[in-house]
Amino acid sequence: MQASSVFLLPTRIDTGPNSVERGARARLWPVCYDNSGPGEYVRRFQFGSLAPDLDLPTLTSTLRTAIEMRPWAGAQLREELGARTREAFSPENIWAKLVELYAEIVADSIISAVIPKARRARFLRRAARRRRSCASSK
Repeated sequence: MQASSVFLLPTRIDTGPNSVERGARARLWPVCYDNSGPGEYVRRFQFGSLAPDLDLPTLTSTLRTAIEMRPWAGAQLREELGARTREAFSPENIWAKLVELYAEIVADSIISAVIPKARRARFLRRAARRRRSCASSK
């Protein structure tokens, strides 16, 4: 069994929350400020405890509550946490998202070059609806 169950990140700025992600991979419950990267990460994966940004007394209280309430308790939850983050940040998944982003950028560039400006917004709304319906059917 590992020595710790909680990962405390009292940083003011962390736009790419690598340390939170690595802690989650190790099945540690993150406790951090609700600022850019860490807050988004905790909300995305629905785990961890957040305190208002730069509010040290509340961060301390949030850490104490996490330790006392043990929201991570149960091996199954911790395994799911580790698996979700490993999957989300696997090289295959990251490459797929990057290719998807580049395809979208290229498509938007082509659309801008081909479709007259007056009809472009309507075309893009329709395309977005199609993408959402395709994504929801998966």
